[in-house]
Amino acid sequence: MVKGTILLFDNAYLNYEMYRHWIKTGVGFVTRLHGQSVVQVLEDRLVSQAALEAGVLKDQWILLGRADQTEPVKLRLITFYDEDLKRTFEFITNLTQLGPVNIAQAYKQRWQIELLFKRLKQNLKFTDFLGDNENAINIQIWCALIADLLVTIKRKSFNFRIVPAYSNIVGLIRLHLMRYVDLKELLLCPDDPPLFGSPPTQQLALFNSGPP
Repeated sequence: MVKGTILLFDNAYLNYEMYRHWIKTGVGFVTRLHGQSVVQVLEDRLVSQAALEAGVLKDQWILLGRADQTEPVKLRLITFYDEDLKRTFEFITNLTQLGPVNIAQAYKQRWQIELLFKRLKQNLKFTDFLGDNENAINIQIWCALIADLLVTIKRKSFNFRIVPAYSNIVGLIRLHLMRYVDLKELLLCPDDPPLFGSPPTQQLALFNSGPP
């Protein structure tokens, strides 16, 4: 793991030896406090008024361990109240310079990343790798991300009263990938035969930003 990397993961991953390794190698991490952890508070850190208003309840230095362990890990414990979810969260991290609000927001983004890959796996069939080396895996991931970005941008550009579901758009694209057809017209009239005519004499534009 490269020094300076920041990892975000669920509290189901509980490995104190790995926590120590990341601290020694300069790798940052943010996760939620596990229910089996034993916490000893060492010091309360100063929380700014802006952070308090954003939902931060506490920012503390702690020793973290389990009842069957003799060597605890020194970490930060941030207690945060999420106004939208009406829930209190406890985050542990080894990041010392990042503010408590940023740490809470970083963990929240972890869920957005999971939703992205869930969308990729469900709609773009991103479930199996076509190659087994690093370069092939990277290419497949980037291709899936590019395809997802293009579909998302195109979907947001439609001025329909009801925007078609992401899965419906991907399904139509998959069925008609080798046809020359306007995507918007296809969504409006998916069963209209005149849509599937002869290939155009010039390259079609993906976005309406002028002549292709």
